[in-house]
Amino acid sequence: FLFQITPYSTYHGVEHTTSTVCALGPSYDIMGKKYADFLGVSSHELYHAWNVKTIRPKEMLPYNYQEENYSQLGYVYEGVTTYMGDKFLFSSGVFDEAQYFKELSAYIERHFHSGGRFNYSVAESSFDTWLDGYVLGAPNRKTSIYTEGCLFSFILDVKLRTIPTGSGGLDALMKKLYAQAKNGNGYSKEDYIKFASEIAGEDLTYLFDDLLYRGVSYREALDWALSELGLGLVEKDDSSWSRRLGLKGTYSNGAYKVADVAFDSDADKFNLIRDDQVISVNGFKVTGDLDKWLEYFGKEKVELGVLRKGKLGFIVLQPEYSNGYKKYSLKRMNDASDIQKANFEIWKNE
Repeated sequence: FLFQITPYSTYHGVEHTTSTVCALGPSYDIMGKKYADFLGVSSHELYHAWNVKTIRPKEMLPYNYQEENYSQLGYVYEGVTTYMGDKFLFSSGVFDEAQYFKELSAYIERHFHSGGRFNYSVAESSFDTWLDGYVLGAPNRKTSIYTEGCLFSFILDVKLRTIPTGSGGLDALMKKLYAQAKNGNGYSKEDYIKFASEIAGEDLTYLFDDLLYRGVSYREALDWALSELGLGLVEKDDSSWSRRLGLKGTYSNGAYKVADVAFDSDADKFNLIRDDQVISVNGFKVTGDLDKWLEYFGKEKVELGVLRKGKLGFIVLQPEYSNGYKKYSLKRMNDASDIQKANFEIWKNE
């Protein structure tokens, strides 16, 4: 492991056949706020020593360095790795329950904050990773192989671990792929579904088609998987009024610069876009206090002064604060049954 610890904020890791290179910063936070990231990127890249460097899609075997290597299987090579990287930290006791719940909740929140999930399947997004995989790209166009792949891996792991006979879960599935990979063979979508179905004792094609290829909502499957473990998902409004409006952003010279807009939110419906600078609310200058002004006016009609690409304009909106960014967290169910509690221990420790 070669770590480049930078004085500025960064987070990146790249696996190689016999090593990993990671960049992380800022320096003063590595053993503080960034320590969970330090552990997370390390565990993630270590799992890549198996998944990607050995277990590889057929489209990437052998890897072609002369042109793009398109594949719809990003939910395996990045999704499984993202899920297992954190899961091993939890199972080994490096992450306690609160820390692991925080990490998994963050992926759930990213999923529900992504408008791209309404427009592009995980498989399609994987194929297009070569186009804009590590930049924002067109708003709400696509989804994330890391986020959606992680959550699908969680759902699949629970599905495979809580069947009556017990199976070894996603671990057992990846070991099947590893045995195949050691013989020099890459895997296909059909291989992955076949091995998963063999372990489950039922045809799981529907689960893959619904969640990865047709873009069906994850909510029902997530609620089921969490319930199997005696867990529940808590959804509540964000305390930030700008986020309730559907905005994410930062302040620059007092003005609020929009970084992202929630799909179908008030901000989206009234055509606020990325990189807009909100400089006033009903004629009052914004000086690092957009949330305060939005709270002050509540659901009254508001006029936002907006600077867009050097041109000043005004957007009038009637906010409902109903489809903005929400907060998500996990909790243990107070009335969890003995079976659910046992499932949790099997899932965590097997």
